[in-house]
Amino acid sequence: MAVFANIDDEVNQTLKNDKVRGQIGFIHTFWFTKEQILLQKYGIHWRSPRVLNPNTSYD
Repeated sequence: MAVFANIDDEVNQTLKNDKVRGQIGFIHTFWFTKEQILLQKYGIHWRSPRVLNPNTSYD
């Protein structure tokens, strides 16, 4: 699906000026934004690795 081939680039473009970018914890902002774009723009219900693996710590 073409959406998934380009979604990370779209999220990076959306977050290019985010102040947390490059810092610990930014992945959570990235995943949240990815989830929102996929749902609002494409109608896709995507779940982040954090949601799929609740006993794993990500940063």
